Amino acid sequence: MSYKRIQMYFFLGLLLGAALLTAFLFYPYLGSLVLGVTFAIVFRPIHRKIFRVFGGRAVLSALLSTVLLTIIVLVPLIFFGAELFNEASGLLSLVANGGNGFSHSFAEALHNRLGGIADLSTSDLTSYINQYVGELLRWMVGHLGAVFSGVANIFFSLFLALFSFYYFLKDGHKLREVLIAVSPLADEYDKEVFGKLSSVVNSVIKGSLIVAILQGILTGIGFLIFGVPNPVLWGAVGALAALIPIIGTAIVTLPGVLYLVFVGNLVPALGLLIWSVLLVGTVDNFIRPKLIERGSDIHPFLILLSVLGGVNMFGPMGLVIGPLILSLLFALLHIYQVEFKEYSEGA
Repeated sequence: MSYKRIQMYFFLGLLLGAALLTAFLFYPYLGSLVLGVTFAIVFRPIHRKIFRVFGGRAVLSALLSTVLLTIIVLVPLIFFGAELFNEASGLLSLVANGGNGFSHSFAEALHNRLGGIADLSTSDLTSYINQYVGELLRWMVGHLGAVFSGVANIFFSLFLALFSFYYFLKDGHKLREVLIAVSPLADEYDKEVFGKLSSVVNSVIKGSLIVAILQGILTGIGFLIFGVPNPVLWGAVGALAALIPIIGTAIVTLPGVLYLVFVGNLVPALGLLIWSVLLVGTVDNFIRPKLIERGSDIHPFLILLSVLGGVNMFGPMGLVIGPLILSLLFALLHIYQVEFKEYSEGA
């Protein structure tokens, strides 16, 4: 073996070792970094407008974009999370105490309406409601409790995400050029990977997650207006349900309508039904197509699995990391398809 080859292997070993050590160093902050990158990709069109307005001042534009992101996204998210935790905890406490109030009155109304169709007493119905609602709430409170139990860590993670967001806006193009320069792929493929990844991230975040959040917000507002208890909690459930293909928010809004019917509030029940069909449905049928970029659509069921798997593996940050990993896979599959065709044609 030549001395030159020994030098090359030695250098590659050092490079691999340094890369692995760096990955271990960055791993605890992976969620914040990914969140910062994702926000930078999605927020880039707004940042470009700010950049032009302020005459190409990179530092000032990135700083203003960071302040704007904090005001319109992170501050409301903190207040919403706190209210969601309070509602879920309160309802879980109610269910744990036998469901006095909500579940008992709902079960009694359900029993009176169904009459002899189902051979179940009010106490049986109350027990079933407490069981299934309790399981859902225990899952939610357990995950939310894990989030709010480490408030200091949450604020540090958000600060780091904002910090990375600022630098990715300010210096992201430089990092992109470095990665293209060191990549063994041809530059045109590197640029296609970045372009496809950016396109798919925008599609997933805007076309699925943002639409789901909008539908969840509208569901919660509808529940609040028409008198369904715990609107923030069920709005959050509605946002998750919006990711389920075909069924969507109907899995939350229809039980809400039935609840109002069974307790005798027929006019509010009709109002909630109309609200759900017109407003919540409008978001899915008209706003979603405008947000999704052509050629980058991913099946909603895969997005749902990526969200659930991401949360299971990475905690709350997995809400973004999961779809981002899925986006990367689809981007690489697209490049592989192009490369495979070229090799097949050349063979």
